[in-house]
Amino acid sequence: MFCEPIWEDKTTVNKTPDSDFVELIAKVTKPKLKVPQSVLHGRTEKRNPLLPAVLLPHPGASYRPKEDEHTQLLQSVRTGEERRQRAEHKLRRSLRGMRYMSKKDIRKEERQQMREGLFKASERKSESDDNATLVTTSDNKQKVKKKKRKRKGVAMERRRALLEHEKRKLDIRQSEDIKNIKSLIKQLDIHTTLKKKRHSPLTKRLGKLRYHEPIREFQLRSQIAPGLGRLVAEGNLLRDRYKSLQKRNIIEVRQKKILKRKYQLKAYQKNSYKEFT
Repeated sequence: MFCEPIWEDKTTVNKTPDSDFVELIAKVTKPKLKVPQSVLHGRTEKRNPLLPAVLLPHPGASYRPKEDEHTQLLQSVRTGEERRQRAEHKLRRSLRGMRYMSKKDIRKEERQQMREGLFKASERKSESDDNATLVTTSDNKQKVKKKKRKRKGVAMERRRALLEHEKRKLDIRQSEDIKNIKSLIKQLDIHTTLKKKRHSPLTKRLGKLRYHEPIREFQLRSQIAPGLGRLVAEGNLLRDRYKSLQKRNIIEVRQKKILKRKYQLKAYQKNSYKEFT
């Protein structure tokens, strides 16, 4: 019964599966999704290892917070809102001089510009008055022209002297830079090495957009629920996980794309050209 050694069986097994089995596996199992190369390439370098997968919320955001922790949370929210308002005010102040003009306003301004330089009906004078004033003002005009020419010549001479002086200074500076070129190269090398050391611990950005911290969920003192039974659900879990992936450099930061409508050019042919074709 135990004569034959069962472990020394040298029968070969066909390892290639049947075609029917392969087709069945392809139908039942889900195909693997292709991971983008931006995530695969240098994955360990780009991912931030210092950040945990799930960040704990601020202790002041609990349903029964301490007074000092709750005040700290409100203070942090306030500073963020003030920073945001300052940025909006700065943008509004820079765009104060600009105004949106409709097509009607543009046409009106164009007509007004075209009308400039034309005499109004009340300002028109008779030809006799014009002839009388031309004789008296001709001498004054010649004197004014002479003065203008003289002032113009003096201004041109001053400008030429200033340009020559600046050119001389630039030549001296360039000659000094050529002499000290070795020391300048050393300074640049030191600057680049220091910059590399400074940026080496920082994580690389996947996309071109910068990550911005979302607005924190908070409650005022009057809004805090007295017990667990009266708690109201706040925030969005999916948005929180999505922002966490962006912060840890696993997903690139994205923004809503504005679609631009492109109209197709209408081709037409004149009646005069139709005769030749």
